[in-house]
Amino acid sequence: MRTSLLLLVAASFATAGAQRRIEPPNYEQPSHSDVVLAGNQIRQTVTCTHGNAVYVQGQWNVVEVGGDCRFVRVQGNHNHLFVRSKSPIHVEGNENLIEVTDADTPFSERGEQNRFERRGR
Repeated sequence: MRTSLLLLVAASFATAGAQRRIEPPNYEQPSHSDVVLAGNQIRQTVTCTHGNAVYVQGQWNVVEVGGDCRFVRVQGNHNHLFVRSKSPIHVEGNENLIEVTDADTPFSERGEQNRFERRGR
């Protein structure tokens, strides 16, 4: 009983102060206009234009995303993203940190110990 209560309390802090949870969508293949960052330990800033999507695939990546994105999808572990738009964010993996500027940013996740936090501009 005590372990269950501790896990419930820990889970509530993981998303405190940020976004609203949505159902994870089915996987959508990237189009030719989407931005795909595939690899490990990538450090990059990306700006979406014309509603393209951003895919971050790998481990230990640090990515800043801005502009008008259709969505942002993270696939992997230990990634850190800072998203400066209200684009839906979909996370598949573990121990990712997603920081957003807008507390109403919609998000979904499949994985464990992912954190979604609001950060100032």
